[in-house]
Amino acid sequence: MRRALLLLLGLLPALMSSVRAEDGADTVERQRLQVTRGEVEARYQGRVRECEQRFFVTDCLERARKERREALAPIDARIATLDEAERSRRAQERLERIGTGKAERAVRAGEAASMPASPRQPKPAPTASGKLPRQPAPPPTAASAAERAAQEQKARERHQRKQEEAAAHRAEVERRNAGDKPPAAPLPPASKP
Repeated sequence: MRRALLLLLGLLPALMSSVRAEDGADTVERQRLQVTRGEVEARYQGRVRECEQRFFVTDCLERARKERREALAPIDARIATLDEAERSRRAQERLERIGTGKAERAVRAGEAASMPASPRQPKPAPTASGKLPRQPAPPPTAASAAERAAQEQKARERHQRKQEEAAAHRAEVERRNAGDKPPAAPLPPASKP
Protein backbone atom coordinates (compact mmCIF):
# COMPACT_ATOMS: atom_id res chain seq x y z
CA MET A 1 0.00 0.00 0.00
CA ARG A 2 2.77 2.41 0.97
CA ARG A 3 4.83 1.41 -2.06
CA ALA A 4 1.94 2.21 -4.40
CA LEU A 5 1.62 5.65 -2.80
CA LEU A 6 5.35 6.33 -3.13
CA LEU A 7 5.27 5.15 -6.75
CA LEU A 8 2.38 7.48 -7.42
CA LEU A 9 4.23 10.37 -5.81
CA GLY A 10 7.24 9.57 -7.98
CA LEU A 11 5.15 9.71 -11.17
CA LEU A 12 3.39 12.97 -10.38
CA PRO A 13 6.40 15.28 -10.99
CA ALA A 14 6.76 13.77 -14.45
CA LEU A 15 3.11 14.52 -15.12
CA MET A 16 3.42 18.02 -13.69
CA SER A 17 6.57 18.92 -15.60
CA SER A 18 4.86 18.70 -18.98
CA VAL A 19 3.04 21.98 -19.48
CA ARG A 20 0.98 21.84 -22.65
CA ALA A 21 -0.63 24.71 -24.47
CA GLU A 22 -3.08 22.63 -26.50
CA ASP A 23 -6.60 22.20 -25.19
CA GLY A 24 -6.69 18.51 -26.10
CA ALA A 25 -3.51 17.81 -24.16
CA ASP A 26 -4.86 19.73 -21.18
CA THR A 27 -8.07 17.72 -21.30
CA VAL A 28 -6.16 14.44 -21.39
CA GLU A 29 -3.97 15.57 -18.51
CA ARG A 30 -7.02 16.65 -16.50
CA GLN A 31 -8.55 13.23 -17.04
CA ARG A 32 -5.37 11.52 -15.91
CA LEU A 33 -5.23 13.70 -12.82
CA GLN A 34 -8.86 12.88 -12.03
CA VAL A 35 -8.11 9.16 -12.38
CA THR A 36 -5.10 9.54 -10.08
CA ARG A 37 -7.25 11.49 -7.63
CA GLY A 38 -9.82 8.69 -7.69
CA GLU A 39 -7.11 6.12 -6.96
CA VAL A 40 -5.85 8.16 -4.00
CA GLU A 41 -9.40 8.49 -2.66
CA ALA A 42 -10.02 4.74 -3.08
CA ARG A 43 -6.81 3.93 -1.18
CA TYR A 44 -7.83 6.36 1.55
CA GLN A 45 -11.23 4.71 1.91
CA GLY A 46 -9.50 1.30 2.18
CA ARG A 47 -7.21 2.69 4.89
CA VAL A 48 -10.20 4.07 6.79
CA ARG A 49 -11.83 0.62 6.76
CA GLU A 50 -8.57 -0.93 8.01
CA CYS A 51 -8.27 1.69 10.76
CA GLU A 52 -11.78 1.01 11.98
CA GLN A 53 -10.72 -2.57 12.73
CA ARG A 54 -7.85 -1.48 14.98
CA PHE A 55 -7.87 -0.53 18.63
CA PHE A 56 -6.21 2.90 18.13
CA VAL A 57 -8.56 4.21 15.46
CA THR A 58 -7.86 7.93 15.80
CA ASP A 59 -4.10 7.69 15.31
CA CYS A 60 -4.52 5.43 12.31
CA LEU A 61 -7.12 7.77 10.74
CA GLU A 62 -4.86 10.77 11.24
CA ARG A 63 -2.02 8.99 9.43
CA ALA A 64 -4.37 8.02 6.59
CA ARG A 65 -5.58 11.63 6.26
CA LYS A 66 -2.01 12.91 6.24
CA GLU A 67 -1.01 10.47 3.48
CA ARG A 68 -4.10 11.46 1.51
CA ARG A 69 -3.32 15.20 1.86
CA GLU A 70 0.29 14.61 0.78
CA ALA A 71 -0.81 12.57 -2.24
CA LEU A 72 -3.49 15.08 -3.30
CA ALA A 73 -1.36 18.24 -2.87
CA PRO A 74 0.62 17.87 -6.14
CA ILE A 75 -2.53 16.84 -8.02
CA ASP A 76 -4.41 19.89 -6.75
CA ALA A 77 -1.44 22.13 -7.55
CA ARG A 78 -1.30 20.84 -11.13
CA ILE A 79 -5.06 21.25 -11.57
CA ALA A 80 -4.76 24.83 -10.29
CA THR A 81 -1.96 25.46 -12.82
CA LEU A 82 -4.12 24.09 -15.64
CA ASP A 83 -7.06 26.22 -14.49
CA GLU A 84 -4.90 29.36 -14.44
CA ALA A 85 -3.58 28.62 -17.93
CA GLU A 86 -7.16 28.13 -19.17
CA ARG A 87 -8.26 31.44 -17.59
CA SER A 88 -5.32 33.23 -19.22
CA ARG A 89 -6.10 31.72 -22.61
CA ARG A 90 -9.77 32.76 -22.36
CA ALA A 91 -8.80 36.28 -21.29
CA GLN A 92 -6.43 36.57 -24.26
CA GLU A 93 -9.15 35.37 -26.64
CA ARG A 94 -11.59 37.86 -25.13
CA LEU A 95 -9.10 40.71 -25.59
CA GLU A 96 -8.52 39.65 -29.20
CA ARG A 97 -12.28 39.59 -29.86
CA ILE A 98 -12.61 43.07 -28.36
CA GLY A 99 -9.74 44.36 -30.49
CA THR A 100 -11.21 42.79 -33.62
CA GLY A 101 -14.61 44.33 -32.88
CA LYS A 102 -13.08 47.79 -32.41
CA ALA A 103 -11.16 47.46 -35.67
CA GLU A 104 -14.31 46.39 -37.53
CA ARG A 105 -16.26 49.34 -36.12
CA ALA A 106 -13.47 51.73 -37.12
CA VAL A 107 -13.46 50.33 -40.67
CA ARG A 108 -17.25 50.64 -40.88
CA ALA A 109 -17.12 54.21 -39.58
CA GLY A 110 -14.46 55.07 -42.17
CA GLU A 111 -16.53 53.51 -44.96
CA ALA A 112 -19.67 55.32 -43.82
CA ALA A 113 -17.85 58.66 -43.71
CA SER A 114 -16.41 58.21 -47.22
CA MET A 115 -19.73 57.24 -48.81
CA PRO A 116 -21.93 60.04 -50.23
CA ALA A 117 -25.25 60.51 -48.46
CA SER A 118 -28.12 59.02 -50.42
CA PRO A 119 -31.75 59.91 -49.88
CA ARG A 120 -32.59 56.40 -48.71
CA GLN A 121 -29.86 54.50 -46.87
CA PRO A 122 -30.22 50.87 -45.77
CA LYS A 123 -30.12 50.12 -42.06
CA PRO A 124 -26.59 49.42 -40.83
CA ALA A 125 -25.74 45.93 -39.63
CA PRO A 126 -25.58 45.40 -35.86
CA THR A 127 -22.13 45.67 -34.31
CA ALA A 128 -20.41 42.96 -32.26
CA SER A 129 -22.30 44.13 -29.16
CA GLY A 130 -25.65 43.58 -30.93
CA LYS A 131 -26.72 47.25 -30.85
CA LEU A 132 -27.34 49.40 -33.87
CA PRO A 133 -25.23 52.55 -34.16
CA ARG A 134 -27.05 55.74 -33.15
CA GLN A 135 -28.51 57.72 -36.07
CA PRO A 136 -28.40 61.53 -35.99
CA ALA A 137 -31.76 63.27 -35.45
CA PRO A 138 -33.33 64.82 -38.53
CA PRO A 139 -33.29 68.62 -38.66
CA PRO A 140 -36.46 70.24 -37.26
CA THR A 141 -39.08 71.36 -39.76
CA ALA A 142 -41.58 74.19 -39.45
CA ALA A 143 -44.47 71.73 -39.03
CA SER A 144 -42.73 69.83 -36.24
CA ALA A 145 -41.87 73.11 -34.48
CA ALA A 146 -45.54 74.16 -34.59
CA GLU A 147 -46.63 70.77 -33.23
CA ARG A 148 -44.08 70.98 -30.45
CA ALA A 149 -45.25 74.52 -29.51
CA ALA A 150 -48.87 73.31 -29.38
CA GLN A 151 -47.91 70.36 -27.15
CA GLU A 152 -45.97 72.66 -24.81
CA GLN A 153 -48.96 75.03 -24.56
CA LYS A 154 -51.27 72.10 -23.68
CA ALA A 155 -48.80 70.92 -21.03
CA ARG A 156 -48.69 74.45 -19.48
CA GLU A 157 -52.50 74.61 -19.39
CA ARG A 158 -52.69 71.15 -17.75
CA HIS A 159 -50.14 72.19 -15.15
CA GLN A 160 -52.01 75.44 -14.39
CA ARG A 161 -55.30 73.55 -14.00
CA LYS A 162 -53.71 71.08 -11.55
CA GLN A 163 -52.24 73.97 -9.52
CA GLU A 164 -55.68 75.59 -9.25
CA GLU A 165 -57.29 72.28 -8.19
CA ALA A 166 -54.64 71.78 -5.52
CA ALA A 167 -55.14 75.34 -4.17
CA ALA A 168 -58.92 74.80 -4.00
CA HIS A 169 -58.47 71.51 -2.18
CA ARG A 170 -56.04 73.10 0.30
CA ALA A 171 -58.53 75.93 1.02
CA GLU A 172 -61.36 73.43 1.57
CA VAL A 173 -59.26 71.40 4.03
CA GLU A 174 -58.27 74.54 5.97
CA ARG A 175 -61.91 75.71 6.13
CA ARG A 176 -63.04 72.31 7.48
CA ASN A 177 -60.26 72.20 10.06
CA ALA A 178 -60.84 75.74 11.29
CA GLY A 179 -64.63 75.71 11.58
CA ASP A 180 -66.02 73.07 13.96
CA LYS A 181 -63.49 72.22 16.64
CA PRO A 182 -62.51 74.38 19.60
CA PRO A 183 -58.79 74.65 20.30
CA ALA A 184 -57.31 71.89 22.43
CA ALA A 185 -56.62 72.51 26.13
CA PRO A 186 -53.01 73.18 27.04
CA LEU A 187 -50.94 70.39 28.56
CA PRO A 188 -50.43 70.38 32.35
CA PRO A 189 -47.02 71.48 33.59
CA ALA A 190 -44.42 68.72 33.98
CA SER A 191 -44.12 67.44 37.53
CA LYS A 192 -40.70 67.11 39.13
CA PRO A 193 -39.80 63.65 40.43
